[in-house]
Amino acid sequence: MDYSFKDSLPKERVETMIVQGVLTLSTENFESLKASNNDLVRLYLEENIQQFTENMDNYPLEHESVVQLFHSERIPKNYKGLLIEALDVASLSKEDTAFAEELAGFILENRVKLSRDLVNWLIAVDMRVDEKLMLISKRIDELDFDTITELLTKLGDPYAEIAENGKRPQIRYNEVHRDFVQALKEKHYISSSRVNGRNIRIHTRLKMEEAMQNQ
Repeated sequence: MDYSFKDSLPKERVETMIVQGVLTLSTENFESLKASNNDLVRLYLEENIQQFTENMDNYPLEHESVVQLFHSERIPKNYKGLLIEALDVASLSKEDTAFAEELAGFILENRVKLSRDLVNWLIAVDMRVDEKLMLISKRIDELDFDTITELLTKLGDPYAEIAENGKRPQIRYNEVHRDFVQALKEKHYISSSRVNGRNIRIHTRLKMEEAMQNQ
């Protein structure tokens, strides 16, 4: 049987009802909790995470609350993936580096559906370039050429030069760059690359096509 509660109930009683599964998920209970015991909303959603992720449109949350749920050790990874898919990117701040880095780390380790807006936000946010390159490498199969070009341009030089046909940019040789260039080659976004001392020389498609025509 589903129960609701009155705003006048003691906080300790409400918490017990949540933990014991007496206070089931409903819009009425959700709104009442937000109004009278907002600090229990996280616990309430943790205890009802399956139902919540199946009906998230009915339970609007502030960005801070979503971040709290993402940090929760009580929520399984598959449900965190659903939380990411439902993120309101417009509410995210480019200064929220800590959340972006944790989000990027989770995405790199788990299969999560990403919107183009979320990818663009992760590239624009103030976090290490290496993490951005790893994200592109890991999810490149899901990106079309226009999106890759847009992301490389946002990264600035020397990566922006990779998006310019006819260029032969160089980037420092390291593991992240090696995997990044390999991903671009497998995507056929670039024609080829070669190690040049401590750097990787990248041949864009147009440059390679011109070289082949001149042979």
